[in-house]
Amino acid sequence: MKILFFLCCLLPVVAAAQSRAEYDVCYSPHLASEGLEVQVSVRTPKPDDSTAFRFSNEVWGEHDLMRCLSGFRGENAQYRFRLMPDSNRIVVYHPRAKSVRFAYRVKQDAHEYSENSSNRPRVTDTCFHVLGETLFVVPEAAIGPSGDSDYAATIRRVGFPKDYVLHNAFASGATSQTFRGKLWMQFYCSLYVGGADLPLTQQDLIEGFELDTSQPAPVLKATIPSTALCERYLNPKAGVKPVAVH
Repeated sequence: MKILFFLCCLLPVVAAAQSRAEYDVCYSPHLASEGLEVQVSVRTPKPDDSTAFRFSNEVWGEHDLMRCLSGFRGENAQYRFRLMPDSNRIVVYHPRAKSVRFAYRVKQDAHEYSENSSNRPRVTDTCFHVLGETLFVVPEAAIGPSGDSDYAATIRRVGFPKDYVLHNAFASGATSQTFRGKLWMQFYCSLYVGGADLPLTQQDLIEGFELDTSQPAPVLKATIPSTALCERYLNPKAGVKPVAVH
């Protein structure tokens, strides 16, 4: 009985470890109108005909973030999508299988944002500035029952011009990364930016600078998206160490 009890307790951990995701973040010359396309590939613990993903509809004071998502399409015509904003959930219906492949687009849900909307996805033809929590869907099977979960994912940037500067909180200029770390404290709370001739370095991200996209040419502001973001997630002095990437 003790062995059986141990195995039952271990099952949720094993299931979470088996749900590994791959993300291709794809460039378009018309980012403002089309948005960043995110192609997702996930292997689930067991074959099923539906898979639930988490996407936060509210992040750090920003509401209705699912309005920034569009263009859902599966790898075949049998895919269907149900967005559930009140549950921070997206259910993907697909042919019964252990692998799920689909794509969606992330873009601004308004032509211009107010000064208080610094944590909404900002995507223009010349640059983008998006938090991990508003860029990536995460399979619910990878989220542990309590506390922060370990998460592993491969992130690739596809089709960006050679002069396009790409940064996130973990690396600079990388077109392919393997993330291994905490889901809530690191993956979700990372920041992804990119642009042509972008006046921004990875160290600027870590030190809490913000990319101002309200002007025709992107510039840095000596302010931060939110005090909590800087103090809790992007400041090494706060105790969050850089995540290993390969």
